[in-house]
Amino acid sequence: MSEAVATIRRDLFRKDLFVLIVVVAVAAIAIVPGLGGDPLTISRSQSMGSIAVALVAACGLNLLAGYSGLVSLGQGAFVAIGAYVSAWMLLGVGLPWPLAMLSAVVVSAGAGAVLSLAAARLSGPQVAMITLAFAVMLHRLFVELETFGRLAGYPNVSNHETSLLEPIEVGGFVLEPPLFAGTAPLAMVLVGIIAVLSFLAYRNLAQSAWGRSLRALSTNEIVASHIGINPRRRKTAVFTVAAAFGGVAGTMQTQLQAHLQPESFTFTLSLSLIIMVILGGAGRLYGPVVGVLVLMTLEHSHAMASLVEFQQQNLSDTWFLSDEGLTGLLLILTLVFLPSGIVGGAQQLSHRLRARRENSSAELDEASAFEVDESIVKSAVRQEQVHVDLATRAEVMRLQDVTHSFAGLKAVDDMQLSLREGTIHALVGPNGAGKTTLVNLTTGVYPLQAGASCTILDADATGLAPHAIYQVGVARTFQTPQLFQGESALVNVMAGLDAKLGESFLATLLRLPGIRRKEAEGRDRAMELLRRLGIEEHANTPAGELPYGLQRSVELARALASDPKILILDEPAAGLNPSETYQLGTTLEAIAATGVAILLVEHDMSLVIRVADEVTCMERGARIYHGDAAGLQQDERVLTAYLGEGHVTIDSKGSSNA
Repeated sequence: MSEAVATIRRDLFRKDLFVLIVVVAVAAIAIVPGLGGDPLTISRSQSMGSIAVALVAACGLNLLAGYSGLVSLGQGAFVAIGAYVSAWMLLGVGLPWPLAMLSAVVVSAGAGAVLSLAAARLSGPQVAMITLAFAVMLHRLFVELETFGRLAGYPNVSNHETSLLEPIEVGGFVLEPPLFAGTAPLAMVLVGIIAVLSFLAYRNLAQSAWGRSLRALSTNEIVASHIGINPRRRKTAVFTVAAAFGGVAGTMQTQLQAHLQPESFTFTLSLSLIIMVILGGAGRLYGPVVGVLVLMTLEHSHAMASLVEFQQQNLSDTWFLSDEGLTGLLLILTLVFLPSGIVGGAQQLSHRLRARRENSSAELDEASAFEVDESIVKSAVRQEQVHVDLATRAEVMRLQDVTHSFAGLKAVDDMQLSLREGTIHALVGPNGAGKTTLVNLTTGVYPLQAGASCTILDADATGLAPHAIYQVGVARTFQTPQLFQGESALVNVMAGLDAKLGESFLATLLRLPGIRRKEAEGRDRAMELLRRLGIEEHANTPAGELPYGLQRSVELARALASDPKILILDEPAAGLNPSETYQLGTTLEAIAATGVAILLVEHDMSLVIRVADEVTCMERGARIYHGDAAGLQQDERVLTAYLGEGHVTIDSKGSSNA
């Protein structure tokens, strides 16, 4: 283990320990004062318990809606499942309390997995509608089912001769709920422990390779698949995890209330949870914490009731905003003035103030043309001076007989293409020639049609999905940078190697030492790539705030993070100034010198002719030229279809004047 990795690992451990201490301290401050059973503290204990329940449910929802971008209006339904199933397992089945609570979480997670089967193919409002329908349907079931007491609640005197569950016992201590004055509400201790463990598990997931994969899903499923993620499986996983968090929250509510009513689990609960997530900051680690505290404080401080009363007295006793209406107004104001939530807005403000102090805005404008590391320059110079004999280079990819049509229109017509180790193969042609379509066929975005074949590293890759092609050793970039805009450049680059770290879900959930080591190694690898590309100083800058040229560099670093054998670049020089384009060419030469085969789709002929070892030109989906860059500039078909008769010949790679 290198010294740099060891240092990063120690830093991660210290940060984890600090968070653990703070979370335990906050939980103790919230719970301990009410454990004496003083009548004056019962209400406070009930409020703290409600906040803990909402926090656990909101954390799970933030993984789903915030990190993954799958807006769910059904989280309250999973809270209901956890609550009712745990109560039924205790009273109806007679299971010991740990098994009853575990069973409830498993059932809730299973329901989430089943729901994900319907939602996995959908996105946006469609997911929201399916989860909303699920929440409404489940609420009606609890209202109508005799087993759960219908409107009488569970348990109830008619069916169970009691309206309260028996409190559970642990080591001779009876964990009474915070319901009766003079009785120590020891159930709060159990609720606090569960809340602490749940938050730590949520943090472990969010700040891991697994959490970064959710960011990729939110950005673009195609991007996610090209960094080794199976979108459908990951959607199912995050639905299941979010539902499990909801189930845990439900078991906590059962212990706090000892009696369940269907009215507690209406659609309003799901709506409140999504508002908490958005208000605090969807996709921000501490967003749910802030959102829950703000909204629950407003509700329990009677501020909402006071505002309603003020409207009735001073505006109208007929037309006024109720509690729900005021909550909706708060959400609208947040979306208008703080679209990234309270935490997101605070982070953006902090970054801008820091950037202003460091005058980084001016530096970014001046340094938009990145200066690559000296080692890359030396490698590129050596590569430029070597005449590549293609016959001596091993073939790493071959496309044969590729034809692809969209609604009868041939976008690719009987194309042949091969890549060789340590060479740069440029793919050029006019707009609409089919270049990007061919790239998408190569990387599995579109399936190869009958008769076509793809071989990668001597293995048949025909029919493989993009995430499987990534595992074979292929990485790519896109025509426009596809980055996680709100995340740092460092996090974006780390996402490129996460799928190859081999982090198991359980180890990630528990934050075992091996996970910390892999995170340290991944962070060190990402920083090294940023350093080699000359953008290390921007490692902690949100990708969305970087100039376009630096965003291109970050995307290239992400593609290189997986240590690919084949690198496919789709118009990487688009939008770059001449200085940036020259630095890009230097970088590509250095990458090829390491043995990586590069497929370069590009319009900038100065770059193509400078770096390409071989060139293929497409026109109307078909290949009209294949050879070196010098021959490309003399070919009549290429001049007519693409370069134009007035093209000025540029010295190509390997020429004496280059």
